[in-house]
Amino acid sequence: MLLVSLGILGSARAQDPSVSTLPAAPVTDQSPPPVPIVPPTTPEEAAQLSQQLYPEPPESTPEPSAETNSEQRPWKFTLSAKLGATYDSNIFIAPDHAKGDFIYSLSPGLTFAYGDFRLREENFIILNYDLGIIRFAHYTGEDAIEQQASLGAQMHFARLTLGLTFRFQDLSGPDVDAGDRTRRRLYETALLNRYELSDKTYAELNFQNNVNNYERGWTRSNRSCAFGGTISGRLS
Repeated sequence: MLLVSLGILGSARAQDPSVSTLPAAPVTDQSPPPVPIVPPTTPEEAAQLSQQLYPEPPESTPEPSAETNSEQRPWKFTLSAKLGATYDSNIFIAPDHAKGDFIYSLSPGLTFAYGDFRLREENFIILNYDLGIIRFAHYTGEDAIEQQASLGAQMHFARLTLGLTFRFQDLSGPDVDAGDRTRRRLYETALLNRYELSDKTYAELNFQNNVNNYERGWTRSNRSCAFGGTISGRLS
C-alpha cells in the first residue's frame, strides 16, 4: 500500500504545470584526479618513492633508566658482601709436618665516592672499608677478624694537581717473610704533586711511605720511604 501511494503522488506532481520539469544536473566528483605514479628510474628515486608510500613512524625518545641517572650523580655509595670457603693443606706454611684445615670467610664492605671519581681528572674522594671474618673448622685458635681501609683523593687547580692515597691492612694470614701465620698491620701512604709548566711540559714530585708492623713471636717493624721527581714533555 505504501509503495502504491508514493507512485500515485509522483504522477500527480509530474502533471502540475507550476513544477519545473527540467532534468536534474548530473552529480560529478569534485575531487582532483589521482596523480599517476611514475616508475622510478634511479635508486635515489626509488628510495624517495618508498619513503612517500611507507613513511617511518617518528622515533620515541627513550626515558632515562635508573642506571643512567646513577651515572650522572656526583656521588656513589655501594654495599658489598663476600662469602667464601677454602681448604688449605698447609695453613702454617711449614716446610714439613704440614697441617690442613677448612677456612670460611665472610667479608662485608662499603665504598663511598664523591666528585669526578669516574674520570679522575678533577676533584674527587673515594673511601673504602672491608671487614673480614675468618673461621677455621679445626684450628679455631687461628680464627681472626681482618680489616682493610683505603682513601684516595685529588685536588685539581689551574696548573697544580695534588693527589693522596692511603691504605691500611690488618691481616692475620700466612706471611712468607715470617714463615708462619702472624698478625701484621700494613700502612701505605703516597703523595703525588704535578705542576703544568706549559701545555706540553709538566713536573712531578712523588712521595711514598710504607710501614709494616708484625706481631706474635716474630716481631719486626719495617719502614721505607721513597722520593721521586720527573720533568716530562711531549713534542708536537
